[in-house]
This record gives sequence, C-alpha cells and structure tokens, in this order.
Amino acid sequence: MNEFLAVAGRAVGVVGLLVSLLACVVRLSGYYTLGNVQAITMLQLGVAAIVAGSFLLLWSISLRR
Repeated sequence: MNEFLAVAGRAVGVVGLLVSLLACVVRLSGYYTLGNVQAITMLQLGVAAIVAGSFLLLWSISLRR
C-alpha cells in the first residue's frame, strides 16, 4: 500500500506538472483555449493534480514505521 501511494503520488504530480506546463505554453503563445478547454482551466487542473500528488506522497510518508 505504501509503495502504491508513493508511485501514484509521483505519477499524478508529474501529470499535473505537464498539464500546467502545457497550459502556460498555450497561454503564452497567445491562445486562450486548447480545443474546447480554456487555458486557465487547464492550469487549475494541473495545480489540483500537483496538490493531489503531494497529498499522496505525504500519506505514504506518514504510513512508514
């Protein structure tokens, strides 16, 4: 369980970082949307994924004995 939480936390964090980076690139290139999704919404999703990944990593650390 502990190893699963650590791997899931890292994976979710990396995905969040990539989504945030994509949103920043889209917005800095002068576009407001990517498909039907606004750049600010993508940035919020990325930040939420980074927070969720951090929570999972902290949870895995707290389960160590």
